Amino acid sequence: MGFKKKISANSIFQYRYMIIDDRGITYAESVITTRKRRFSYLDIEYVFVSPTNEITFQVGEESFSLPYKPYDKKHQAFLEGLKQRVWATMPASPNFQAGV
Repeated sequence: MGFKKKISANSIFQYRYMIIDDRGITYAESVITTRKRRFSYLDIEYVFVSPTNEITFQVGEESFSLPYKPYDKKHQAFLEGLKQRVWATMPASPNFQAGV
């Protein structure tokens, strides 16, 4: 079994999560129905961790965000894994920018 990390953000009305693995990122959100999107690391043009603790990544004209808990070890491992995998593709993605 390969690398896989997941973080989630839940509220009464919405469930969102990100999963990173060796192949890419899965982003899902659910209000009434679940909408899942899968992206290769090569598709990602921008990764940003905001001062308000949100992880955002951009693919084309769309951006996807999830709250991040900086003191949570699971979230720290997720962010480190994301950085390593996205940055490993930088030579192949000339438009990539990092704000992490």
